[in-house]
Amino acid sequence: MKKQCIRYFMTALGCLLMALAINAFFVQHHFLSGGISGVAIILYYLTGWPPGITSLVFNIPLFWIAWKYMSRQFFINSVIGTVLFSLALDGTAFVQAYVTIPDKLLCSIAGGALGGLGSALVYRSEASTGGVDILGFLTRKYYHISVSTTNFLFDTCVMATIFVRSVMSDSICCRSTLPSGAHSINFSSAPVWRQTICHGSRSLWCSMMDTSTSSPTLTCVRP
Repeated sequence: MKKQCIRYFMTALGCLLMALAINAFFVQHHFLSGGISGVAIILYYLTGWPPGITSLVFNIPLFWIAWKYMSRQFFINSVIGTVLFSLALDGTAFVQAYVTIPDKLLCSIAGGALGGLGSALVYRSEASTGGVDILGFLTRKYYHISVSTTNFLFDTCVMATIFVRSVMSDSICCRSTLPSGAHSINFSSAPVWRQTICHGSRSLWCSMMDTSTSSPTLTCVRP
């Protein structure tokens, strides 16, 4: 019972940190997180729909996959994690009005680190926040592919799609952070939001940083 309580506490804390990373650092610069929550945030930017509720709705089909192919305990933990993350994401939206950091690169690094820490706590408790995480645990169980690798591949495909679209429009400002084994990808694309953030230069620079916990951070900017 004690271990179960600790596990749920870690899940709740991880969900809170992930939600704070989005609302405190990502939203102000129209960055995205990876996976289903990233899609929910896109819809939030475009329509104003609450991202927490939207993410929860999108996760319903994936709950069926978790129920059918994973353990019942994992299914329960995933439902709890997804609901907690959805509540935290909408419940901490008020911090957007109190946190203003003009430096996009700083927001990218800080938000990626905080979100990565949160996701690590959720993974540590053998839970997930739904979305691609469920697919990640599924591939780890049946194909011995790590959760972070599955997330990385999915988010890289999303990033590549938006990058190609942005290159075709010849205007982009892109930030991507891949903390905790490449869990989160956060980027702002001017054509997507109908806002021109920057123009002109075709230069592209990337920097990779490996921390002591083997958590790479990739930052790409095309000004």
